[in-house]
Amino acid sequence: MKQTLLEVQDLSLRVGSFTLQEVSVQVHKGDYVVVVGPTGSGKTLLLEAIAGLIPLQEGRIIYDGRDITEESPESRHFGFAYQDSLLYPHLTVRENILFSAAVRGQADSPLIRQRLAELAEAMAIQPLLERRPGPLSGGERQRVSLARALLLRPSLLLLDEPLSALDPQTRAGLQKLLRKIHRDDEVTLIHVTHDFSEAIHLGTKMLLLKDGRVLQYGAPKELFSQPNSEFAARFLRVDNILSGIVQRKSRYSWFCTEKSSRLYGPLPEKVLEDWKVGIRGVLAVRAAHIRMFPEMNAGEVREGECSWPVMVIGVTFHGSYVEVACEGDDPWVIHISLAEWRSFPVARGERVWLACMLRDLHVIPCPAVIHDDR
Repeated sequence: MKQTLLEVQDLSLRVGSFTLQEVSVQVHKGDYVVVVGPTGSGKTLLLEAIAGLIPLQEGRIIYDGRDITEESPESRHFGFAYQDSLLYPHLTVRENILFSAAVRGQADSPLIRQRLAELAEAMAIQPLLERRPGPLSGGERQRVSLARALLLRPSLLLLDEPLSALDPQTRAGLQKLLRKIHRDDEVTLIHVTHDFSEAIHLGTKMLLLKDGRVLQYGAPKELFSQPNSEFAARFLRVDNILSGIVQRKSRYSWFCTEKSSRLYGPLPEKVLEDWKVGIRGVLAVRAAHIRMFPEMNAGEVREGECSWPVMVIGVTFHGSYVEVACEGDDPWVIHISLAEWRSFPVARGERVWLACMLRDLHVIPCPAVIHDDR
């Protein structure tokens, strides 16, 4: 069983007109928690509260079994790197990295000097150590900021959108570096980001905030495949969201859409186990979970799939994949690889069939209205 490193218990605080409300999160040692949410949802404020930069009005923060709610930021010994790096312009890169150690009178320690050399090599900033931050590029400044945050080997590192302003190549390099730090230095991280691909590549846990509240917390794969609300589904870019109701027919449950009354299913048994029948809500299906095949092959549906006919109304190339917009009883969007596109290059107006594995039909419930047509 994984050891709990950080526990945020019913945290509430108000800054101006905004309030973080009853936030509770448990972070295990070795977790990489990515925090996502709309602008203004409280992501940075949560990091600052954990770091002790903003006092709580309610709740507690437990770190490694110790209540640190009233402790100063300095006594928590967490690493913190902001989006804009916040380097001291009058200090050299070396002095910036050593700043926290200097405050504690440890800057001349042989162990600290060795650690500085290791970080400078790992982040490829050795040639920059005697320079001042002003002329540095965004990627160089972020590497310096990360080195400063990591110098004293914090067991918890807080990152506030550290890669958002970087070009794609620099961002990819720093993502690789963060994965290495997480793996090799055994650092637990909490990382605010707006980049979903970054969240998937880095995170072992994902925290979704909305209006100062925790909307969902779990493994990134769980949030992306099983969002627990329509807002979460839309925010996490589920491409197909249909309104309707769950019905029971012939011992199985089906999703009946509001627009067309078409039945999709049978739904996974989990729907019946958790919510019974009569759920009014939405069916959420990711575009990448749907396959497309020629109308002539309509009878060749695979085991565990449901299928339905549509007409292609648009094709858009996105570099690594192709987006196909379709219209049938309901509107659908699918994503196919370039290899799939080359083997089946459909055009606008062409009739095709779509299919989806039953396990990928995700129902998000609203208050129930019972329809049971046994």
